[in-house]
Amino acid sequence: MAPLLRALWDLGLETQFSCQGDADNYLPHEPLLHYSRAQIVFADFDHACKFVRKTMELLDSAAYSEGGIDISTMDRLDEQTHRAAVWFPPQMLDQITQIWVEFERTVPEAAQRQV
Repeated sequence: MAPLLRALWDLGLETQFSCQGDADNYLPHEPLLHYSRAQIVFADFDHACKFVRKTMELLDSAAYSEGGIDISTMDRLDEQTHRAAVWFPPQMLDQITQIWVEFERTVPEAAQRQV
């Protein structure tokens, strides 16, 4: 998870905490096992939306076959911005990390904060 978070931070997407999930106990499309999914909590709802949109674009929508990517809204911490958690299958963590690390390398330094 660390390389993914570093790429997101370098691109200006602020996170608060994360979990890599439990691939051994995750079953796609099984709502009772949602706690086994990987999770990233973004400090800003808009950052979570940017992450999901770009992830689906980079994956060419391949995530749907694995159980999808979900966004859950969360309470505010600072009374100014809404937060959000993004959930995805733990089996996709390596692939999502790879595409974001590669994408981050292609973004000019001056534009990274604009993703």
